[in-house]
Amino acid sequence: MPPYIEGVPIDNLLQEIYATATPKAAEHGVRVQVEVIAWERLVAAADAQWLRHVLLHFVDDAIASSKGGTVRIQAYPCPDDVRLTIEVREEGDGQPAAQPRWNVEGLESQMRRMAGDLITVRSPDGSRAVYCHLPQWVPEPSDRVFAA
Repeated sequence: MPPYIEGVPIDNLLQEIYATATPKAAEHGVRVQVEVIAWERLVAAADAQWLRHVLLHFVDDAIASSKGGTVRIQAYPCPDDVRLTIEVREEGDGQPAAQPRWNVEGLESQMRRMAGDLITVRSPDGSRAVYCHLPQWVPEPSDRVFAA
């Protein structure tokens, strides 16, 4: 099935991911924190189900690799105001139990097939974080509301 690209409000998506991940995190003695900068205006152009799946994968891997501590999910606009970044960072107490198993290359390849070069995923070597860069949703003229 081809992806369905739509406007995905990041606040709703991250609230859902938080609610889904918190019970597993509690079992591992890990806290999940969500921080969104420019909360009301961050809307990604993406396939909502696919993006939810990918982010939950990143969060689950961060929880599983942590020795307690915090998994922090941050979303913020990129300086170009055309893209946004969603960051998942494992901030364990001390050393992580294991390096998170983020298959960045495979996921980025899937993302590029879905939306071209506008979507990137990266995790610098040795990093305990993964960064998803997504295009921001620009509504079609018919999506805009005008007051008379």
